[in-house]
Amino acid sequence: MATAAEGRYSKGMFARAVKKDSSRYALVQNPRAPGLPAVCVRGGAVVEAVAIEKDWTYGTHGLEKATGFAVRHWHDPFAFEKANAVAKLQPRYTAKQLATARAAFARFKNAELRAQLRLASRRNSSGGGTELQRLYAGRNTPISYASRDAVAHALLERGILVAKDERTGHLRLP
Repeated sequence: MATAAEGRYSKGMFARAVKKDSSRYALVQNPRAPGLPAVCVRGGAVVEAVAIEKDWTYGTHGLEKATGFAVRHWHDPFAFEKANAVAKLQPRYTAKQLATARAAFARFKNAELRAQLRLASRRNSSGGGTELQRLYAGRNTPISYASRDAVAHALLERGILVAKDERTGHLRLP
């Protein structure tokens, strides 16, 4: 994965993302995603995909096994065969949306991006306040979800672990 080779996205970030009941995002290699060697998905989706592929239950024991497997293989491609597992790791965004997200905040330092995430989580979050929020300003639409996930991908590449705020749908620091 190119992002891991840059030394910014780490196994520790991945492990935090796939923890039980996590709304954090993870980067995974998905050879089935056209134009995207790595995709950004909710960490829980990675665990669920592993459980489906391995025929492990969604109970505590099965999900713990799936989490352990995912963490051990965090740097390997997740090439699943079962349709339900494959669907869990499909990106909602395109390579073009990812390029737009990368370019939009390339001029910012990581500390500035973290400050924008903190500011966004303190606000009511009802409109595009920060530059990050404006990238996915549409509310509850497939386009806004795709843009949010592309922004999360670009932030993970820079070593910033992010999660989805379940109340607002916006990105936040965990």
